[in-house]
Amino acid sequence: MKYRCGQGTAAATISEFNGNSVIDSPSVERVDPFAAFRLDGRVAVVTGASSGLGRRFAEVLHGAGAVVIAAARRIDLLDELSEKYPNCHSFFADLSDESSIEQLATRVESEYGGADILVNNAGIGGIFRALSDPVERFEK
Repeated sequence: MKYRCGQGTAAATISEFNGNSVIDSPSVERVDPFAAFRLDGRVAVVTGASSGLGRRFAEVLHGAGAVVIAAARRIDLLDELSEKYPNCHSFFADLSDESSIEQLATRVESEYGGADILVNNAGIGGIFRALSDPVERFEK
């Protein structure tokens, strides 16, 4: 649905786009309100990306234009993510193993020049008492 208003150089067309009113005017520069939030050319590492919030973070960052490094232990689920999103790359990483973390960091640095964004999402589930739980479990 379009409506015409004004005359001459001030004339504009008001139309509906996705349920929102949009003003089209030859004298008004069109501005993308989401351009400032684009992540084109950025490299994002998302740990725990095989499911849940980590997977959703990876999908959203990909949608915003980032190259996504999806890292987790369940490589089969990461491969599904990589097949669905062309600029999403699956890396095996067990973040409870320090050498695995070092391998992930080295690979991201050598293949992508480093990371611009880190979503440190990986973790283990369970209920633990903060004051009596061993430090070793916290470090996992």
